[in-house]
Amino acid sequence: MGLWVPPEVEQSIRETPMHDLGKRLRAIDPRLTLTRWDGAPTSGLNTGCWYILRHNDDGSNALWEVQTDGVPCEPTGWHVDAFAAGDSWTDPDGWKRRQAEYLRQRDAEEHVRAEHARWRLKDMTDYAFRTQIPVTRKVA
Repeated sequence: MGLWVPPEVEQSIRETPMHDLGKRLRAIDPRLTLTRWDGAPTSGLNTGCWYILRHNDDGSNALWEVQTDGVPCEPTGWHVDAFAAGDSWTDPDGWKRRQAEYLRQRDAEEHVRAEHARWRLKDMTDYAFRTQIPVTRKVA
């Protein structure tokens, strides 16, 4: 979820150089920067947390807190890859491909469930309608 950045906070946000993650973000979208907020907690920004900042074309900015399972953390390549997977700037048709893959996977899972249900029904009917003739032998 992107956060709105008030203009007074925007003035104090600076890009933080950090190995190649900032470069990788810029390769995804040149408007992206990686920054760490070290100011006082304000407007949804937490002190010491990492953020991905995007300078929008209309002059506004959007900010995403770097998290893993809802907990703020140091940025890694995984975060950049996850950000790239949802990016429509460099890959406008990516969403359509991901949606098609999701639908294929869902249909395959539904097919497996239906197949299991058919086999279970077959086993139940085989058991219910099975004719068993006891074969006994007269022991002399």
